This record gives sequence, structure tokens and C-alpha cells, in this order.
Amino acid sequence: MIDHQSRSVTVVPSHLLGLYKLTSRVLGISEEQASEVLKATTGEKSPLYGDILDITLDVLSTGISESHVKVAPTKRGRLIDAFKLFEPNNPVCEGCGDIAIWENGGQWSVLPEGGLCPFCNGYVKAVKRPEHFENWVNSEMVAPNVTHDLRSVIGIRIPITEKDVKNEHPIAAGFEDAFKEHGVTLLRFLRFLRTGSHARQVDPSGQDPMKCLQALTRPADFGMYSIPVIRNWVAEAANPPATRNPLPSPAVPSAPVGKVILTDLVMRLYTSDEMRMLADGLKEHGSRELPSPPITLSALASEFTGWIERRGFDHDLYALMLEGRPSQANLINAWRDQGYRLFR
Repeated sequence: MIDHQSRSVTVVPSHLLGLYKLTSRVLGISEEQASEVLKATTGEKSPLYGDILDITLDVLSTGISESHVKVAPTKRGRLIDAFKLFEPNNPVCEGCGDIAIWENGGQWSVLPEGGLCPFCNGYVKAVKRPEHFENWVNSEMVAPNVTHDLRSVIGIRIPITEKDVKNEHPIAAGFEDAFKEHGVTLLRFLRFLRTGSHARQVDPSGQDPMKCLQALTRPADFGMYSIPVIRNWVAEAANPPATRNPLPSPAVPSAPVGKVILTDLVMRLYTSDEMRMLADGLKEHGSRELPSPPITLSALASEFTGWIERRGFDHDLYALMLEGRPSQANLINAWRDQGYRLFR
């Protein structure tokens, strides 16, 4: 029995060829004529599985008449009985391509996978059925012929296949190489932007999935200031949630907290050597507020977090520190690439 979701799936090419052969041998017409009969009956060149199951004797007779094909009335009823067994799991013959539905002693049945085809003695094999896939917008499983989400945001068509996403939302440089490097698909990355560690930064309301698509086109507007940052985000998407190592830090605060907390956060995020490397990078890019040598770790952390604190706790650099543990170079490059200077 065909399930509800499979009814809306387009018949795969191997099954469609098998249907032509089945219709041809039952009605006693050519495969070309059988193709025309099915097109006239379903009204589709590429019918759905549900379309075939919905064919009644009257509907078939109308299709035959419109195709101008002569078929005995008794044969039409036999074809309807055969169609009742048609479903996405039907195997086909790897030799002649006929579908494994046959009549024996007046009874219709489906040949099991691995059996011999009664028409050419070839072996019957399973057909790879179209798989349902996850809608990145809401994690629901949808039929493989669904291309857009029409329900999540009223009045908006949200593309949910890789092909449609790319056609409707040009992808900025850096993403494709990062996807290949980390083995992440475009749809998986969109799901990460929707629900992962950067979801709040991309869509603060949590109600506008179009923000995720806009982030592919204008990544800098959503915190991905450079190609290294893009690679970092894609790398995060490659790790399943169970294996992620969350930072030993509080969630992004909704109200200001003390500089002492920020300093402690920085000191826990970076080692002593890393902090000294960061100090060198800050001095190189124009810092005038760092204390004179020798620079202690706590002094550097205090100055660094003070700069963040003065610019507000919703600052993108602060969000980067909380949500991902970026390298010192990426923290600096994030601003240099945009024409900013640290500690200006």
C-alpha cells in the first residue's frame, strides 16, 4: 500500500518506462501508444504515483478515446487491476525494463526482488525510490518533488532545495570552497544558520528564515566578515551537536555585566601564549591603549575586554568570542577586512 506522502512524488523514470511496458502488454498496443494513453489519462507527462492509483475505468476509457487508440473494453479492466499494485517499491527487470507486475492464472501479483522476469528471464531488481528530505526551515521531512516552503512564512516562497536556493539567492565567494573542505552541504549549513550557535546573530527574532538566505549573499552583514570567518562557521556546521565543545562561558547577556566577567572570559578562552600573540597583533594594527611592557595576561585581557565593553555587549566581536573561539588572526582580520582599526 502506498503511503500518503508517496502519492505526491513524481514517478521515477524506470517506473514510468515499466508502466509503458505494462500498459502495452495488457492493452495490446505499442509502447508509444501506451505513453500517449497514460499522458491523456493523467494529464501529465510526468505523473505522480498518486495519479496512477487514482485511475478508474471511466478515466482510463476517456484517455484511450482521446488518444484515438482501439482497445477492447475487457482489457481496460485488467489494466486497472494491475495499477492497484503499483507503488514506489515495485522492482523492475534489469534486462527489459518491464515492471514486475504480472498476471498468473487470472491473479495479479508483484514479483520479489531477485526473481526471474517472466518476459525476458532477466533478474528483477529494486528501484531506488526518491527519498524524502529535511526542510531546512523547520526540520520537517518533505517529498522529493517539493521545492519551496509555502507555510512557514505566510506569503513567502522559501526555497528548500540546493538548486532553487542557488537560483534565487547568489552565494558569496568563500562558501563553496568551505563546503567542499568540510563536507557540508548548502542545506545543512542553512539549517545550522537557523538553529546553530550563530542563529541569534543571523535572525534575532527567530521568525525570519529569509535572513539565513540573505546571509549567503551578504555574509558580512551577519557576522561573516571574511573568508576565514566563513570557513570557521562552516567548520562548526560540520560537527554534530553531540560532539561540539561548548565554551565554558555564560550565554550572551541581555544586560551589561562587569568588566571583570569579560576579562575572566577572555582569560579562559585563550592561553598565555595566545594572548601575547594577540597583543602583538593589536600593537601592529595601531593600538595606543595597551599597557607598557612587560604586559601581563590580566592587563592585556582587561584592556582588550574594555574595548569591547565600551562598544556594547551586542558587539559582533563579543558574539564571536562567545559563540565560537575564533583565532586571534580571525578576530583581527574581521575588522581589518572591513576597514576598521582595533582600539581606534
